Amino acid sequence: MQPSVFVFTCGTPDLYGLSAKQDGSNLPKVHDCTEAWKFLQAVPMVEEFLKRFAMDPKITVLNLAARGYHIGRTTAEVLDFPHAHRSST
Repeated sequence: MQPSVFVFTCGTPDLYGLSAKQDGSNLPKVHDCTEAWKFLQAVPMVEEFLKRFAMDPKITVLNLAARGYHIGRTTAEVLDFPHAHRSST
């Protein structure tokens, strides 16, 4: 039988907290979250199930084993780069 992973959400549709702890007490605060972590569901710690909640399920399994949690996105994060203040002519 596979160990369970507990999936949490925090009001941001593409950001999930996955925890080895049922209450998610080890999930850190994340600046992108608009709400506190809320339990969503429990899934087996199998890559097939984890890929719904994180872009790289292999890294997710490693983080769960090493830290007991993983914060995962299901979409790529777009970074804003500063624009030059002047144009070269």
